[in-house]
Amino acid sequence: MKFCRIYRATAAGFLSFFLFDACTVLAQDSNGQDIGEQTGLQYSNERLPQNAILLGLYSFAAYDDNILNSNQNRAGASLLESGGLFRLRVSRPRGNMFLDYRPTFELYRHFRGYDLFNQATEFTGTYKPTPHLILNAKDSISYERWTLQQSSNGNTAYAPVVPSGLNGTVLVPLIRELTNEARLGANLLLSRRSSFEVFGTYSLLEFENRQTTLGNLVNTQGYGGGAGYRYRTSEATTLGLRYVYQDLRFGQTSRALIHSGYLTLNSNLGEPNVSLELFVGPQFASLRDTSPSTPTGPSTPVSTFRRDVGGGTTLTVRSGKTVVRISLLRQLSDGGGLVALVSNNSEDLEIRRRLWHGLDAVFTGGNVQSTSFSDVFGRGSIRGQNGGITLEYPLQYGFLFHAGYAYVRQTIGGNLPFAFDVNRNRFAVGFFYQPRPHPLGR
Repeated sequence: MKFCRIYRATAAGFLSFFLFDACTVLAQDSNGQDIGEQTGLQYSNERLPQNAILLGLYSFAAYDDNILNSNQNRAGASLLESGGLFRLRVSRPRGNMFLDYRPTFELYRHFRGYDLFNQATEFTGTYKPTPHLILNAKDSISYERWTLQQSSNGNTAYAPVVPSGLNGTVLVPLIRELTNEARLGANLLLSRRSSFEVFGTYSLLEFENRQTTLGNLVNTQGYGGGAGYRYRTSEATTLGLRYVYQDLRFGQTSRALIHSGYLTLNSNLGEPNVSLELFVGPQFASLRDTSPSTPTGPSTPVSTFRRDVGGGTTLTVRSGKTVVRISLLRQLSDGGGLVALVSNNSEDLEIRRRLWHGLDAVFTGGNVQSTSFSDVFGRGSIRGQNGGITLEYPLQYGFLFHAGYAYVRQTIGGNLPFAFDVNRNRFAVGFFYQPRPHPLGR
């Protein structure tokens, strides 16, 4: 309890300082600068040249007070965390390609059986066969065991909040999982102001060994697609309509069909250092479960229907030395392996600030709640909070000194098959090495 009070007081102090400092600077820079001129707080995905390779390495000494990711079998340990980054970007007149590969290692001092190797890959490509048609593809795949991994402040990529996709906010016990999310689409330019798009999606969440001491985890497989129309009303604002269809299958017992219609908005509100992304609209879902068999009778199918309102928004405000990002999300999604369909709500805050003599600081905080959709496998909710503080200082020859603290908490209430809570803290100190991007020949 004493540690929790100290942590909350420290976090509140840091947050108050960051908010006050950020508001002051943003007020002074209300006129703003062009994003291209803001070299102080750029991100690696922004400063990477059109044809280049970016390499990076890191190594940390860390302490984690809950390496098993469960309060029932809580164990702390010191560890060595290391990893790398390989990023490739190729641009041609008719298209471009982006590849990102991230391997990570964790070596525990006293828990040899828990050493792990995680890896994640992301590919994005576009091709323009005609002046008015653009084909695009994206595929991200990871094979990893969930952990509190460190990341350089400059490697954060501001991805927009988009509907559908796997639920990455739910924590599971110490089990390796395979995730894959793919998207293939086409964008037809109707005029200088309007465009029409169609797309198809595929998602997979599969656990290496679903049987745990707490029960069976639920594998998830999803298929989907949709279409959208966008119209640029002004230089600063684009409006659109989007329809999304999802077919989610949970193991061999449950299947959910979701139809969603969204009104979308992208705008900088007339300021070059402001970005607003928004989508909101109705969702119609049907879930078909097969209830477990009992001694008095066989298993029977149960259908559930629901109407809901889904939406999300991301507001980003940037100046030469400060970035503030606020994200809100509400949508029907998978239960992350703990349960089938859930109603997911999340709020996230990120503040990045360049302090004295090049010191780079980031404060993050978030809150999430996932409520089960059906009563067949139990009615309840999964609540979680997370936060962190990182400090980075640039050294010579591409080295960065990094010190970070991360906290995550998850509680499960109600009558869900899994009833485990998580409180986890990790401290890490080490170095990033990231030289300048290496240009490729044209």
